[in-house]
Amino acid sequence: MKVLSLNEIMYSREVLDLQNKLAELRKERNMSQKEFSKIFNVAQNTISQWEQGKRNMDTEILLKLADFFQVTTDYLLGRGEATIRPANAFVLSASEELLVKKYRTLPPLSQETLDTVLESLYLKEQACRQKKNAVS
Repeated sequence: MKVLSLNEIMYSREVLDLQNKLAELRKERNMSQKEFSKIFNVAQNTISQWEQGKRNMDTEILLKLADFFQVTTDYLLGRGEATIRPANAFVLSASEELLVKKYRTLPPLSQETLDTVLESLYLKEQACRQKKNAVS
């Protein structure tokens, strides 16, 4: 019978905590593994393997996950309960996250153009709603 070292026990517990937290946080955002994989630019089966504890992730990915979910790496590893997510924070859907990611890759002039188009659409929608409310 093999006796596990303290390091092996701690590592096993951290992997279990990480896979549970990852799946929990992803589902909390109503994201599929496929949507999640697009955001992190990895294969869908990589997400599945992370969540099943069949594949390890490097430190860089762990840090990106913590930033994405606005939690600490300690929280992801089961070493702390407190998250750094502000109480008034709202959660973006996967498609919204993807739009933000794309927006941030655009040059400033393209961002300004997109801002203008979005503002125009928003104002048009507001005017339509006001018109409908006035008629009702």
